Amino acid sequence: MRFQLLMASRDVVRRVAGHSREKHWNLDPAGYYGSNTLYRLLKPLGVCILIERQMNAADFSVDPSSVKLLQFEVGAYRMLTNADPLPYHSGLDWARETQHVFRDNLRRAAARLIKVDQQGHQVVMDYAEFLAECPDPASDEALAPLARIIKDSGTSLTHNGVFWVRVVGYAYLCQLFIAANGAGLGFTQRPIEVRRLLEPVDDSQVRAHLGNQEQIYQGIADEGL
Repeated sequence: MRFQLLMASRDVVRRVAGHSREKHWNLDPAGYYGSNTLYRLLKPLGVCILIERQMNAADFSVDPSSVKLLQFEVGAYRMLTNADPLPYHSGLDWARETQHVFRDNLRRAAARLIKVDQQGHQVVMDYAEFLAECPDPASDEALAPLARIIKDSGTSLTHNGVFWVRVVGYAYLCQLFIAANGAGLGFTQRPIEVRRLLEPVDDSQVRAHLGNQEQIYQGIADEGL
């Protein structure tokens, strides 16, 4: 499970780090890039659900490394659903899922990636299986809230500044997890350049905090369960 989470985290880091280098993407989840972006964002959370389920079936209370996996999950949901990564922002929309997905809806979307394999084990489906199962995520009840946010971002996630701040923070957390757990396994260190990634955002409140946004992310990562 730890290795799967490392692989999924690596894919998030790669997608986020490369996204702002181009200004025009086809983010419609019915197309490849939008669908693949949605899948990459959800996969670490899907792995975390499986980790939780395994821990509920066994006593991991003496294994601090297992607690670290849960800390990653808690941090991920705080980045993507709470006010924590944008404590300074006065324009957060909490009534609608335009800048974030409600926490339970995000968990439901992540659980949509879980299937039962031929051996009867719960696993996260690979991307080919996801494409076959969910060719149009926007029409899938569980995936639709996140799919709509991605689609409505137009040609770049940076167009939805608040959501992009969340996604960059999520990638930042993924990179910290890789640095702490993947070095011995040969995972490449790809630091998240927070300021560079957020500079394209046209939001005065986000831009006013470019200098301390990384510290905000780090504070979330440093907190416990």
